[in-house]
Amino acid sequence: MRISTETIASWCDQLYVLLDGLDEIPKRFPIDEYISNEMGTLTRKANYGNYLVFYTVNDEDRTVNIIEFMHGARRG
Repeated sequence: MRISTETIASWCDQLYVLLDGLDEIPKRFPIDEYISNEMGTLTRKANYGNYLVFYTVNDEDRTVNIIEFMHGARRG
């Protein structure tokens, strides 16, 4: 199966919109209890299609740190 360049570009553009939106409302996605316990810090999870984006929010310096981006089927 061959995917067009336009399809890939659109997929990436939509992902960037989701990630850029974290700048405005970083705590809009739920906390993932399992990853938070493993990391020792509150970690949030955003769904993007079949993918998961795990990230932390630092209120002190107002930053969002992406921890992991993975296909949802890999989580177990």
